[in-house]
Amino acid sequence: MTSGEIVGVGGVKAADWASNTHILYLSAVAPTHRRQGVGHALIKARVDWLEKTFDSGRILVSSSKIKRFREHGFTPIRKSDVDGQHLLIRRF
Repeated sequence: MTSGEIVGVGGVKAADWASNTHILYLSAVAPTHRRQGVGHALIKARVDWLEKTFDSGRILVSSSKIKRFREHGFTPIRKSDVDGQHLLIRRF
């Protein structure tokens, strides 16, 4: 946040269909604050929270930005490309 202004949001939720699995969703950064590291900070904060809160598990995300998530330890799942979106996983 800058001066009380919300510049980005990101969500995380437990997958109700798989134990010890969480999903990153709703990643958005205000256009005026893009390319300033806000998106990376949102990913890192959510991953750090999950790893601190749970002993072990998996984190899934669907994104067209493979490189961005690889930088945070995610691996693309083979043959998961649907309309330019890839499923990525990070185990901890």
